[in-house]
Amino acid sequence: MHKQKNPDSCGVIVLAAGQGKRMRSQVPKALHEIGGKALLFHVLDRVFETLPHAKVALVLGHEHKKIEQLVSESHIFKVHNICFVVQPEQNGTGDAAKCAINSEWGEKILAKKLPVLVLPADLPLISDELILQMTEPLTRSVSLRLLTTEFQDPTGYGRVIRRGKKGSILRIVEEKDATLREKQTNEVAVSIYFFQSPFLKAMSQRLSNRNTQGEYYLTDLV
Repeated sequence: MHKQKNPDSCGVIVLAAGQGKRMRSQVPKALHEIGGKALLFHVLDRVFETLPHAKVALVLGHEHKKIEQLVSESHIFKVHNICFVVQPEQNGTGDAAKCAINSEWGEKILAKKLPVLVLPADLPLISDELILQMTEPLTRSVSLRLLTTEFQDPTGYGRVIRRGKKGSILRIVEEKDATLREKQTNEVAVSIYFFQSPFLKAMSQRLSNRNTQGEYYLTDLV
């Protein structure tokens, strides 16, 4: 397995505050299991296998005490750098990232000007190769990197709107806010980002919830 050349140079925000209403379950989304292991632990294992000295902020909301207890009692918590950040209200992914970067964890990340990888807790099949690609150093002129892909049926995903067919990304529009024309695009955002931490701090404070869901979208930082 390939390791990052400088594994100390990265903060990681894992978004695990969601209730997972679409699953119609009393179990928090991050604790649903695949192969006998919770989704959250699949993600944490992969992060630390690839970035063993990463400084992780685990953003929690629904059933946060239950998740905190499970993580605190795990071996991974005892040997790696994990802190808990509670999102008081589930106001979207942008608000979750804002809670993290405004926390004591965020202050330490900003003091060292470390870049920040943001990813959801429900990606159990994420690969170490993808994490390494996403955390390649950003140049000074680049504030963020994001992952996109194309689906034949992109229903439910935020659409990537570009300048022309293969031009630069103009914005990402969540499906509930997209026009009929915007919904025709098959390129979608995959909720994995890599930010310069000062940019994440500054821009997350400016997010607006003027949208269909009344939430703060991380996609609006693009």
